[in-house]
Amino acid sequence: MHYAIRDKERAIVVEYVDGSGYPTIYENELGVMANDPQYPVQVAEAQKHIEAAAARSDETVDVWNKLDSGVTGRFSHLAAINAEYINRGADKDMRNNGLGRAFSILNAMEIVPSTMYWLWVSPDSQMIGYGNVVDIENKDYYYRTVNNPDIRKVDLNKIDFGSVAYSAQDIYQQVPMFTEMTAVQ
Repeated sequence: MHYAIRDKERAIVVEYVDGSGYPTIYENELGVMANDPQYPVQVAEAQKHIEAAAARSDETVDVWNKLDSGVTGRFSHLAAINAEYINRGADKDMRNNGLGRAFSILNAMEIVPSTMYWLWVSPDSQMIGYGNVVDIENKDYYYRTVNNPDIRKVDLNKIDFGSVAYSAQDIYQQVPMFTEMTAVQ
């Protein structure tokens, strides 16, 4: 089991991997986590890509080496994106800040159905079918699914937990939404 836990001050990764029943806890300095391999191995692999991204010059800044879609490649890609954001800072493009940036990063983690096979799990294809972004300070949760890419928001400040009964909704049974575009003549 792997858990990423974050509050306003710290981020950690908690792993239960050794069979002893006790977790191993790591400071999540990279700001990302994957299910496998163990976190120190993920960090070592990602460090190579972080260093390569940081070494780019003004002439090569637009070059980004393609990483594989396996768990280590996706983790390394996200770690390098986070490191570059820290190293180079935010720019004036609003897509690179806040919610748009967070969901752009999630795009790098999503696995389109029928493109990934972890045969040790199942002979069937696997996928990541949803993504969520949490605004801890404002207590807002944003999510979308592979079936409906519209970003939806849950504002915890607007929920009276003392009076609302628990309910659940299947997030995958939604019809995909799109806007039909026509040619202008």
